[in-house]
Amino acid sequence: LGTPPRQLTSEGINVFPAFSPDGTRVAFSSRRTTTDENDLFVKDLGDESPPRSIIALDAPAKRVIVGPREALRVRNIVLSGVNWLSPFEGDCRVKVRSTRAPVAARVTPLEGGAANVELPSGEEGVAPGQACVFYAEGSSRVLGGGWIAKTDLAEAAAA
Repeated sequence: LGTPPRQLTSEGINVFPAFSPDGTRVAFSSRRTTTDENDLFVKDLGDESPPRSIIALDAPAKRVIVGPREALRVRNIVLSGVNWLSPFEGDCRVKVRSTRAPVAARVTPLEGGAANVELPSGEEGVAPGQACVFYAEGSSRVLGGGWIAKTDLAEAAAA
């Protein structure tokens, strides 16, 4: 009956496989972090490389753009509707997902109630419409926050 079964992945909880029409790839949902978030991965069945993540959907062209998981890391965010509880500019910690710990960032105020947030290490799961909260370094003191209007990942996907 063909080749014996083999394990394609080694981490996470992998469910809902769907095979490409030509049988060379499989897409599956996987929970690989401690949060309750699932990601969608695509794996070529003929190689031993790590699974690729869905980076973007191009609906008009009916294309799914895949790449390494690292490509999902957002490193630059533009916020709108920023509320400054304590005026500042520079290094702080930000939280862009309620279930994750704050990460190192550099915040720069912009005109019109906006701000630019640089995330040197990057952060996954960041999308327009989510909140971003600024915290003082080494503290739980909230300095401000705003709504994510744009990310470098969203800009790259639109290009």
